[in-house]
Amino acid sequence: MRERLTNWLARNEPLVAVLLVCLFFLLNLSIASRSAFGAWMDEPGYVDPGLNLASGKGWTTSMWPLQTDREFFAQQSPLFPGALSVWARVFGTSMVATRAYCYFLGAAGTFFFWRAAFQFKWLSPLIRLFWIVLLSTEARNNWMMRNGRYDVWIFAGLGLALLGASCRRPAWKYGFIFLGGFLGPAAGFVCVPYIFGMAVGICAITRFAWWKEAMMALVGAAVGVLAVFAFCAAAGFLGVFANALRSHSIVTATSSIQDKFNIFAYPQQDLGVELMIAALLVLTLAHWRTRTTASRRWMLLGWGVVIGVPAIMLARASFTTIYFYMVIIPLSLAILALFSLPERPAFWRIVFATVGGLLALTCATGLPARMFVTIREWKLRDPRIHDDFVKTYIRSNDLIFADYQFYYSLRDHVRFSMNGFYLPGIHADQAAQINVVCLPTNTYPNLDQDSSPLGLIGGGWKKVAVFPSEEMQKQLAGHYPISPVCVLYRRETATTSK
Repeated sequence: MRERLTNWLARNEPLVAVLLVCLFFLLNLSIASRSAFGAWMDEPGYVDPGLNLASGKGWTTSMWPLQTDREFFAQQSPLFPGALSVWARVFGTSMVATRAYCYFLGAAGTFFFWRAAFQFKWLSPLIRLFWIVLLSTEARNNWMMRNGRYDVWIFAGLGLALLGASCRRPAWKYGFIFLGGFLGPAAGFVCVPYIFGMAVGICAITRFAWWKEAMMALVGAAVGVLAVFAFCAAAGFLGVFANALRSHSIVTATSSIQDKFNIFAYPQQDLGVELMIAALLVLTLAHWRTRTTASRRWMLLGWGVVIGVPAIMLARASFTTIYFYMVIIPLSLAILALFSLPERPAFWRIVFATVGGLLALTCATGLPARMFVTIREWKLRDPRIHDDFVKTYIRSNDLIFADYQFYYSLRDHVRFSMNGFYLPGIHADQAAQINVVCLPTNTYPNLDQDSSPLGLIGGGWKKVAVFPSEEMQKQLAGHYPISPVCVLYRRETATTSK
């Protein structure tokens, strides 16, 4: 039976891989309208410029600081919103269509990683297919594909670079590696120190056997950096982009030295990463006495990224769960490679069961757990809850300052909408026109009594409604919390009173 399955997979692995990638794309898509419930904090800022461009509003946004919606957007690399604008012209600007863009890129990146392993002949067919499952379901790697940020392009670029390294023809090999390196900074500069660190690490692990591939990846990344700078310079906003970079680097970080080194305690933020590190530890101990050249290299890769990636992320002065895919990709490959080695250490059955159980739990606590919670709370997460609230209390000629969760319901419903990130840079004349606010009570309490948190927007507010309603709050008890409560206020302005 096992031999038949092995032979069948050997013949049909590419087909099964495509089906698996498509399956996880569809599973993500199946809960796109409910998870996350409404937009989550970072999502509006990263998708808004692209959706505005697709809607004919120009390369602008009202979801970022430092610039107003009257200026050319230059606070992040252009690839993610630029490509999104093309996607949105075909599939629309809805929440589900926008999130499908990220799922598609995540699926493409996962396929690239599988194809690279296939062409390198790393792992067995069954383990290569399991790598697709692991990359698609691990909690933080899956969240990277779902969070509406540029990281999914970096993920796809890394997969493309590894795919290029597996190609035999020099044109394909170095072309794909260059493109993969280029896509990283074109999507987000956070990957630049990572690409450099991984290039150095790979050269060390392979004793410079891969130096040409590493150098080409660095060349691609360097050209990507220059291309982004040229793009911003041509638009006349290079200074704005440089300031945005500084604000997210160690140059302007105010955290203490102890806080910076707490970055190395990152595994406690994600059960999946903890489980994979435990699996790597078990395999390292199991293979320690019978170490071979291959096992040493995979151990070096695994432990190198566990320790090295947070060290690299000191350049950003933070290592949040959003960036854990930088560890998960090489760590998962190292674990599965050690698991697949032909050498069988002592107590192999115990090792097999332990590592298999840890990896199964890693998968189960990610996408399957998210789907379980989402389906259990399906009615409570209905996007029409936001839509109905907006249609009931907000008019099409309103100018509104609202919590990020209302982003998709508002963007095509009102004249203007903004979130809290935009508040520090808003112009006085624009602030005076804001006539509706719908904000969380933990940050903006009792605005009808004290409007000072609103800055230039000022006061004169009357409480109109609460979201969620008292009835819905009762239904949410013990379930996914829509917290904190948001209060909608309205006032008369010179614009709306006409």
